Amino acid sequence: MNEFIIQEGDVLQPDGWKPWSERITKSDGYKDSSFPGCQWRVKSRGGDYDLAINLTVTGRKSKYFSGGRGYAIRVKIEWVGDGEPSSYSCGWLFAKNLS
Repeated sequence: MNEFIIQEGDVLQPDGWKPWSERITKSDGYKDSSFPGCQWRVKSRGGDYDLAINLTVTGRKSKYFSGGRGYAIRVKIEWVGDGEPSSYSCGWLFAKNLS
């Protein structure tokens, strides 16, 4: 059975932000007393700064996209709070990588 593995370079499209989407990058590992750290980073809609996120796969791999070159999968997005509670939404993650 194929398992979905989130990897750097996958494309995140949060619900309601269409047509905006961005490639995710690995976190730099930073954390402090008010920021718990995160798994991933994604550029803000304007691209001015990186947003801290954690991603949880909530669905099975879905349809092929871009002419059958990859997969789409539903994810839960945690927008990691810095000195405040995190907020949550859902979206699509587009990737070519399956184990």
